[in-house]
Amino acid sequence: MYARIVKSRRKSYRKLYIIALVSVVYGVFEYFIMRSLGYSDIIYLDMLHSLIDGLMSFLTGLAIYLSLKRSSKRFPWGLYKVENLVTLVIALFTLYVVVEFLRDFFSSMSHGDSVETSPLYTPIVLALGSIVSYTAYRVERKIALSTRSESVLSDATHAKTDTILGISSAALVYIEILLKIPAIRYIVIVTIALYILRDIYNLLRDSISALIDASPDERFVERIIRDIERYSRLRVRNILLKKTGSFVTGVIEVKMDPETTLREAEYIVKRVRRYLYRKYPELVNIIIKPSIGIGLEWRSYMPPRGFEPLTAR
Repeated sequence: MYARIVKSRRKSYRKLYIIALVSVVYGVFEYFIMRSLGYSDIIYLDMLHSLIDGLMSFLTGLAIYLSLKRSSKRFPWGLYKVENLVTLVIALFTLYVVVEFLRDFFSSMSHGDSVETSPLYTPIVLALGSIVSYTAYRVERKIALSTRSESVLSDATHAKTDTILGISSAALVYIEILLKIPAIRYIVIVTIALYILRDIYNLLRDSISALIDASPDERFVERIIRDIERYSRLRVRNILLKKTGSFVTGVIEVKMDPETTLREAEYIVKRVRRYLYRKYPELVNIIIKPSIGIGLEWRSYMPPRGFEPLTAR
């Protein structure tokens, strides 16, 4: 099972790169449509949205690629946080562009500039964008099922929401053009802008929390403790996990019987770590630390010589 997941991951990150490329190409297509057929505020925002979608798909593919790379002497913990640094820079730049756009947009409204209905091509371009989003959703959902990747599943859910947003926006703009009610354009622009700002907020939150070594979700940690205790029949004494890129790393201390030998402890550590890696693909560089309980006093066993507790997947 695990070998099949790894094989699927080797194929999947290339597919995610293709999805990212398609999203970026579609954003460029929207830019040239505006240059050729006339400017549209809605298409401009949708272009930014397409570029953000491409970024998210690329970073998800990068995360899977990094999970397959071996650590090096210079970077023994891997390069997982490269994803967070790239996300932080691009998210801040996109935030600046969106805020400047909204400032100019509301400034023109306050000055009483003439309001015109959207260009005729707008609903067609939005509908095409929803087709691109739906295709991305189908591909990413299939990848998520084969790789068991939570980040890919999250990206697929995002693409599904994009599809609904694109169809709804296209319908509203069509009504605006048909009934000649320019006010509907404001509703669509504000909706898309808020949706983009929500994406930027999520990107900033995830990247910053990973860069400052924040703990993962509490329910995720509790699920790991429950699974370890059910699988090994040992009690988890302490668990310290932190985010790194789209992955989670850390130290898990398990309580063992005082009569446990070093070889037995080594065997248990290997089995528990292998079990966690197979069940949770988002875990990397996990250290399982055996602790031997003697009354109220505790001491930790060091692994035998030749055994490497830190294993990068």
